[in-house]
Amino acid sequence: MSVRKIKRALALLLAVMFVIPTFVSITSCSQKSETFMTVGGFDVSYDMVRYFVMNYKTGYTEEELKDPEILEQIEINALASIKELYTYKALCKKYNVKLSSDDKNAINTQIKTLKKSYESTEAFEKDLAANFVTEAVYKEIIEIETLCDKLYDRITENATDDRFKSDTETIDADLRTDKWFAVEYMYLLFTEETKDSREEFMKSARADIAGGVIMSKLCENNKAPYGDNLVYAIDECFTESIYNETIENAVKKLKIGETSDVIEYNSGAWLIVRRIEISDEYVEENYDTIIAQYLSREFFNYVTEESEKLTVEIAEKFENTPLSSIK
Repeated sequence: MSVRKIKRALALLLAVMFVIPTFVSITSCSQKSETFMTVGGFDVSYDMVRYFVMNYKTGYTEEELKDPEILEQIEINALASIKELYTYKALCKKYNVKLSSDDKNAINTQIKTLKKSYESTEAFEKDLAANFVTEAVYKEIIEIETLCDKLYDRITENATDDRFKSDTETIDADLRTDKWFAVEYMYLLFTEETKDSREEFMKSARADIAGGVIMSKLCENNKAPYGDNLVYAIDECFTESIYNETIENAVKKLKIGETSDVIEYNSGAWLIVRRIEISDEYVEENYDTIIAQYLSREFFNYVTEESEKLTVEIAEKFENTPLSSIK
């Protein structure tokens, strides 16, 4: 089972890198970047640090990037993601997880195939400017992504730690805790021109749902004016830490049957969440999926705990270089 989807550091990387790989920038590996810091004894290049910092800066205006609080948050987020990324390396060392020859060949083939998809050197350089990444950084990320999957398998399949046991007694007991949820939700995409009017519709919809109107029917009945911009979805059982953060935060505040306020979602949609009951029938039919979620959550939490233990040392050359000053 792949655990890439639930890693916060890898999530940023996957979002801007692996989703649309033809947009990834590539430069020569011969241009070795200086070490900016060490994390848990592992060297972290200037290029890797820059990659995170610049992607966290993306989305802010020049004026916003003058705000000390925003810059501080960018530094906190970038450092947390870097630490988490290198936690995988530290744990792989601890559990003796390594890349095989086949893994290395597959990674090299992936990079070669990607290079061939470009028309010219100029295309490489254009993507470099757009995505703040070098070939060395790209390759290291793919390596860590591969190691992450192998590490997950090693830890969960051996289950030497009680937290990774997944027998029926353990899972059934965990399902009775407050770490599991079921939701139905709807969201409506908006533009700057439609933001206010669509918020008003969602507020009205929220009132109707709270009053007993069935959410799925409400969405179905309003498809004509909004089309595919109006979406209804249901998730009948999921655990904390591995789901959409906005929806998870909303559902945690609700009791079964309650409906959230209208929430601005990903700066491009209005969202309403309603907490529903987890059905025994669903659990029985999807028990293997629930086990996988449980193990993913415990693995994620374990990585987070280990990440907090790693020490960070800034290279002497960069001691007076705030992360947020990197351009």
